[in-house]
Amino acid sequence: MNVHALKNFKALDIGTRLFFTLVSLSDSKGGIYTTTKPQLAKALKITPQTVGNYIHRFVEAGILKYKYSGRARLNPEFYHVGQADELAEALELYKNFKSDV
Repeated sequence: MNVHALKNFKALDIGTRLFFTLVSLSDSKGGIYTTTKPQLAKALKITPQTVGNYIHRFVEAGILKYKYSGRARLNPEFYHVGQADELAEALELYKNFKSDV
């Protein structure tokens, strides 16, 4: 994600900044492969506990599934950026992804 393209990224609330960051790290099928809570906290200048609280909220809302290893998967029914023919595969990957949260 190019935060420099935004007028004032820090003006967004923490949850929105975290969501945009997760989206920017995702592939075309919603996979996020290398992002731990401490890494996200450092990048956003917040605490790992705050990251965890928001991730828990996102999981409860059905926006994503998250593993403590830092892997995650965005719900393609909520947000999908890949090609239309990738949607079925993204849905299957999301369905089979087991969340730790």
